[in-house]
Amino acid sequence: MVDDGSRVFRELCSAFCLENDALRASLGHQNDRSALVAFAQKTVLKAVVQEVELAERMAREEMAREINHFVLAASQRALKAARARTGVVGPIQMNRRYAAFLHIEDSKLLLKRLDQTLAFIEAKVRTDQADLVAGAYAAAGSALLRDVQPLSAIAVCEPEANEADAADRERELVREDVYRSSDLSGAIAASFKSELGDGSAAGDLNDDEVFHAQIEAAIRAAKWARLDALRMRAARAHELVGRKVEPRILPEPPRIACKQTYCTADLVPLLDEVKRAYASYRRFVLDSGMFNAFGSDNRLGKCCGYVSDFSDEYEGELLIGEYCGTVPARPSSSAAIPRVIEEADAPDGDALDVALARMRGFNKRVYRGILDDDPIYFADVFWYGLKKLDRFSEGMVKVDEKAWQNYVDNLARAYAEPAEELATGMDKQQLEGFSKAVKALEKGSKAAR
Repeated sequence: MVDDGSRVFRELCSAFCLENDALRASLGHQNDRSALVAFAQKTVLKAVVQEVELAERMAREEMAREINHFVLAASQRALKAARARTGVVGPIQMNRRYAAFLHIEDSKLLLKRLDQTLAFIEAKVRTDQADLVAGAYAAAGSALLRDVQPLSAIAVCEPEANEADAADRERELVREDVYRSSDLSGAIAASFKSELGDGSAAGDLNDDEVFHAQIEAAIRAAKWARLDALRMRAARAHELVGRKVEPRILPEPPRIACKQTYCTADLVPLLDEVKRAYASYRRFVLDSGMFNAFGSDNRLGKCCGYVSDFSDEYEGELLIGEYCGTVPARPSSSAAIPRVIEEADAPDGDALDVALARMRGFNKRVYRGILDDDPIYFADVFWYGLKKLDRFSEGMVKVDEKAWQNYVDNLARAYAEPAEELATGMDKQQLEGFSKAVKALEKGSKAAR
């Protein structure tokens, strides 16, 4: 039985690339040749069905990714355009900004980026109002619904020539109705059993020739079933030519709840104090360069170069250099401003009134240039103030982002579900054609904006 199992294992691996330890172990557990034949038949049929199911699943997933990416990108463009029309300033994204700051090696460039960031925050503080933000989301919702409608105009293209066409010329199809079946797995099983026969004339399995003929028959039947599966998919692909994505129902643009948490008058005093701290910080950076530019918690940003030390192994004779910075080709895209100054023991640290009072106290100290006893103090004060200003300005208007995201997700799903149904029957050429059409549509939408 060990030799029989090994022989069957090699033949299955050669025919269907099924080599794995679980299959080898399962073959070893079969008690006799009859069980081995039955197991081989079951295994090769399962392999064909799984191969087809995998192809369909990958096609659905690819289609879903294309649709979801398109709708998400369209939602971002619609929201950005709506904010611009209504005068609403978008999110500051300080974590992304700070991550970029950490990789800057030139002090003048760092100060330029900080000038831009403070100007952006000031515009947000002076303009963000709940009614304007709500209006921007309303306009974006309607625009998004309109922008994704061209997805319904994309038609399925012609399929590619299928390798099953050659097989059709070699033999007569046993059951024509099989190829019109909606149950592809069942159709594959029917084709496999039809090709295999009932096995009544198999003979004595103790005869090596009969036994190996049965294994070969199972493999041959599975290969024909695989070709029949290709024919079934090709027939479906031809039927889909010209079909389009037709959403059953589209979600209505929601009213996004927006609540004013802080008004302009609340944040302007803190903004003024942060600008005062920045004036001192700017002088400090111009005097000292990038050293200590990020405060006491991060003296050199991510550009910390090499740290050298002596190796005990060679009694101090070998100098070892270890790079401790971030790999230049893979910079982090997000980093929070660290707490360089202790704050209140609360999830969000100091409250607005506390932060304002502390900044006023910090700013009483005057920077004395390169002779200052503790110049890094001014870096710590500025980063503390910027961190608090970012938090409060981003929270000026609380937006029900979940409702907006649900709308975007539902809209994507409305197009993705019928598209996935089409993808199940598409071949590779049709999927690539649809993907190119979606990308061309997205490119055109970007240009139109």
